[in-house]
Amino acid sequence: KQPVFTRHQVNASENILAGDFVNVWNNGGTANVRRADATNPARFANGYSLVAINATFAGVVKAIGCNTSISPLVAGFVWLSETVIGGYQATAPVAAGSTIHPLGFGVPTQGIFYTPQLGILI
Repeated sequence: KQPVFTRHQVNASENILAGDFVNVWNNGGTANVRRADATNPARFANGYSLVAINATFAGVVKAIGCNTSISPLVAGFVWLSETVIGGYQATAPVAAGSTIHPLGFGVPTQGIFYTPQLGILI
């Protein structure tokens, strides 16, 4: 049985805000974290951060679970935002070149229950 990693200690390559959906990526052989972005297929979401992480500092990134640092206004599925880097939106992106990347299910006052999924490039 292989271990399941649900949290990672990773250095940030840019400032991360509390609640951001993030992309852990290979930066010259070193794992780094940056804000996920639906307009850039290379910056797909593969986790989130519950706290802010300053660039070049290490922080904890969660790979699955409830992102309690943000609270959606209505219950329902949420997608990676095509207008707010690291954010989410209540409708799937529609712009050419964006990625439809489901993040999970949002519950008001609770957070977004993040489940890793693949995105589809428009």
